[in-house]
Order: sequence, then C-alpha cells, then structure tokens
Amino acid sequence: RLVLASSESATWNSGADPFFTFDSSQFSVDEPPKNGRCRIFPEEGNVSTTAFRLSSLGWEDDDLPLEHRFFWRQGSLQGANGTWKVLRSWGMSDTFDNVLFGQIGNVSGRAEA
Repeated sequence: RLVLASSESATWNSGADPFFTFDSSQFSVDEPPKNGRCRIFPEEGNVSTTAFRLSSLGWEDDDLPLEHRFFWRQGSLQGANGTWKVLRSWGMSDTFDNVLFGQIGNVSGRAEA
C-alpha cells in the first residue's frame, strides 16, 4: 500500500487530511542515482584555516533535479568509529564552498559517495 499524506507522522489509518492511498499488488521503488562522484578541494589542508569546497557531480537519475546534502565524520571511511554529522541539509546546489571542519586536525584524502 502506497500512502501519501501532508504530515510525515501520518499512517495509513490516521485519518490525516489530505490523505491518499493506492493499493497495488506490485510497485517499483526508484533506484538511487548512479555514476556520480563526490570531491573535496583542496585534497589536503588545515581544518581550521583552509576553506574546502565539497562537490557532488555527474549523477544520473530519471528524477531530476536532484537534491544534495553533505556530511563529515572523523576517522577512516571504512572504520566504524565516529558519527556522521550533517554539514548542510538537503538543497539544490551540488557544491558547498568555504567549509571549515573545526579543530579536529589536518584533513587529507578524498571524498566518497
């Protein structure tokens, strides 16, 4: 059952208004965008003094325009340590300029999607 409502907390039986339900034996969930990349420039710098530029470019998807949001986490990309923190919430811009990461040390490496 597909449920569309004006409130994020509404459920299929909440009686939210306006409210729409669609019953179907099958429906497809859209696939995520593909073939894009995330970059950081410069690739090295001081987190307190270097203004980094983050970008999310080249993504292909049937549903355009795409929205982007940016996160950071201290530690390795493969490690389980650290919590992802939102740098910028959802928005239409695929770049985020003048990012200062704070007092966590030097940054070196690459961004990954």
